[in-house]
Amino acid sequence: MLRDGAIVLFLFLLALALRLPYLHDVPRYPWDELRETRVALSILRGEAFPLTNFDGYIGALYNYILAGAFLVFGEHPVIPHLVVAFISSATAPVVYLFGKEIDNRTTGFIAATLLCCNAQQIFNGSHFGYSNSLTPAFTTLALWLICRALKGKRPWSFVAGAFTFGLALQTHPTALVLVPAIVTVFFLGGRPWLRGRWLVLVIGAASLGCANVIAYNLTTFGGGVVAGLAQREIYASGRPLTLGLYPAHFLRGIGMFLRLFEASGIWPSTPVPWWLETLLLQVSPICLLVGCVLLVLRRQYLIPITLISSIVLLPLLLAYQVDWYRYWMLALPPGLVAIAFGITSAVRWVGALRRSWPVYSVTALCVAILAAHPLPTLWRMYAVRSQVHPTNREMDRLAALVLNAVRPGEVVLIYEFILAQPKPDESSEARTLSYLLLLSREGPSLMVLRESAESPFSFALAHPDQTFLLVVPSSTPIPDNMDHSVGAKANPFEIDPRSPAKELGLAVTLVHFRSN
Repeated sequence: MLRDGAIVLFLFLLALALRLPYLHDVPRYPWDELRETRVALSILRGEAFPLTNFDGYIGALYNYILAGAFLVFGEHPVIPHLVVAFISSATAPVVYLFGKEIDNRTTGFIAATLLCCNAQQIFNGSHFGYSNSLTPAFTTLALWLICRALKGKRPWSFVAGAFTFGLALQTHPTALVLVPAIVTVFFLGGRPWLRGRWLVLVIGAASLGCANVIAYNLTTFGGGVVAGLAQREIYASGRPLTLGLYPAHFLRGIGMFLRLFEASGIWPSTPVPWWLETLLLQVSPICLLVGCVLLVLRRQYLIPITLISSIVLLPLLLAYQVDWYRYWMLALPPGLVAIAFGITSAVRWVGALRRSWPVYSVTALCVAILAAHPLPTLWRMYAVRSQVHPTNREMDRLAALVLNAVRPGEVVLIYEFILAQPKPDESSEARTLSYLLLLSREGPSLMVLRESAESPFSFALAHPDQTFLLVVPSSTPIPDNMDHSVGAKANPFEIDPRSPAKELGLAVTLVHFRSN
């Protein structure tokens, strides 16, 4: 028990140490963080206590966790990333316990080490303050508890696993891909539990885990389901969702799943020698296949069915939008356990034929290389993306300048793409600025005006009863079409003396609007 405790602590600290660098720098704060953080702040400030997240098909679990973190540590923009990084790091010890339950400590330690160093999990699974970023932690915990229940004949552990699955389901509906695996292993390994109370308890525990989502759907006559289907239509982007298109997207999904284990999946340029990268690209799929086959031969079906159902069902759930790594993250931990099991099984077989210590030594070296090889690519990506201007820290300074410039009663009107330029992330500067201003305790009211809408000046003139602070590109001409004759009204637009261009090097102008 003491040894397990030391290993768990070591794995957590290793995972956290690899997730904290550039946490505040890469990526630029994206749009979904603004929306989900706004819900958490409304909880913290006592304005609302919702059952669901911003999107009605996602539960409010993450929002309440985030509200608690804001309460303890303050309303700082890095808090959502820190919450996700800590929970993501806690996944590594759970993977260790999962692998240990499947086979032994060595299998668990190898799987957890691979997860600690996995570039996709470090970045796409830990650097985004989304509810969906928590899904892998809860699905892995659920799988471990269920595996523990089946192996040790502990029905209460299955009940706990079902409850954890309910929590995972409210972090994001993609957790539904676990249902075939959970149902199958329950009927295969938990057949004696079908009689009596256990089936009812398992279903009740899963329902309790996502009770708020169920309550929301009951009170809104399926509002969460309708929201999920609407989002699915958005993902479809007008494409027909016919089964005839499924095979091609299924194959793309397999490619996305396999790229979770590749260094090149996180960034196209890698400092790893090409021959080593090519060799390592073959190791993970082979070990994964071997591990899954051996698990089936040992009648341990949980991981193989989980991986198969993930690959088969995710394209359908996502309306064939399979190109986002974050939706595949929940399949990564069981996949790494299968890889680790394949490695340790092969080593035991070879060690039985030859002297064991050289085999173990070479294996330890190979596993270390396999685990560490994504990190140079990850750090190269960080180095490039952290230099894309404006950075989060530059946007922090712009937000402070806006807060100093805004006058009582003014609404901050931010023009979409105020600093538009090519950048390798998904967020616009206007949305990042909105996010940073939102987290100011005394922050002003905000509006983001999309580029396709009317100009910010026309919008302000159309609302003469409201005063605005316009945040616009420096290249935008300030209207001066007022009547300059004696007694005529003055120009309602006034450029603020604070200059982001001079003080921060950002091509942004702050303009006050007050109708006379």
